[in-house]
Amino acid sequence: MPLIGLAVVLHPFWTQAVCFINYLVALFADLIEMISKIPGKIVFGKMEDYLVIPLVCLILLSFDQRKKIRNFSLMAIATAFTASFCFIHFPMNGEFSAFGIGQGDSLLLRTPLNQKTILIDTGGKVALPQEEWQISKTSSNQAKSIIINYLQSKGINRLDFLLLTHGDMDHVGNAKYLFSSIKIKHLIVPLGMTKTNSFRREIKPYLGKTDVIEVTNQVQIRNFPFRILHPFKSGSAVNEDSIALFAKVGNLNVLTAGDLPQEGEREIASRYPDLKIDLLKFGHHGSKTSSNINVLNHWQVKYGIISAGRHNRYGHPKKETLETISRLKIRAFNTQTNGMIRFVYNNDKSYFQTFTKDFNDSD
Repeated sequence: MPLIGLAVVLHPFWTQAVCFINYLVALFADLIEMISKIPGKIVFGKMEDYLVIPLVCLILLSFDQRKKIRNFSLMAIATAFTASFCFIHFPMNGEFSAFGIGQGDSLLLRTPLNQKTILIDTGGKVALPQEEWQISKTSSNQAKSIIINYLQSKGINRLDFLLLTHGDMDHVGNAKYLFSSIKIKHLIVPLGMTKTNSFRREIKPYLGKTDVIEVTNQVQIRNFPFRILHPFKSGSAVNEDSIALFAKVGNLNVLTAGDLPQEGEREIASRYPDLKIDLLKFGHHGSKTSSNINVLNHWQVKYGIISAGRHNRYGHPKKETLETISRLKIRAFNTQTNGMIRFVYNNDKSYFQTFTKDFNDSD
């Protein structure tokens, strides 16, 4: 910080010194990045905000000349850090959350005490042909800036399961960054996906020791909290082959099915006629190709989550889907206006939490 302040002062009349300071700051940042990759690091997690000021005061008191005050301060600091570590790593609450990942899907199921951690899809950007002048000189890493940061804030340094519903880039494009930054025990994909070009290009080179499991609805995985309802057969990891997952999360029955079209929804409803859904992650980002009104009415959906980017080129969510939501009186959350969406639950209560107030920026 002193070097940065000095650079601000020197910038108007001594650019050579500023360049040298910039070099030192960049070198320091690279050193921190290198240290962070040393094996064996402990992910502490994010402490509660209300603890910051008391801890700062205690740290200052730990330099007091009076021994009793120093000892009390050090004991209080150690107690606060130990208690925070336990509360972060062994939370009483679980959550089912949709990341505000833009035009894509990424969902997290974290059970109480962090017993199971499952990430469903990773988001990612669809690469369209661009002129040289259109290509950004800087690129943001959603996996690192959003997903991994959030996981580590919850004390999570590994995933029990990463599930990719199908092969579209807005569902798998960030997977390679996750594999390089966090330990993933099992990867679940629809049967036939390992033979596709997208898997060979985007997933296989980064797998490491991760175990790959291909599934249909006939495969049920040990210690995996979801029931797999789709696909029914091998495919090529397109929308029609999307994995559909069902689970009891807290007091809600939850269904998420990637970009599965309406025909796939009807097939699930036909094969599982007694299925009732409380919370639905709307298919294909709210596209009219998903969310059949008769199926949703049969499932008796009460709550919904739409994961779509603001001002996306596809116009998601579509007018037809919004009309279905209105006709069936579904309470729907949308990452476009609500940001990250969390359903938090424990044995006593459950609630929805959003991180951005509703707004309308369509004008």
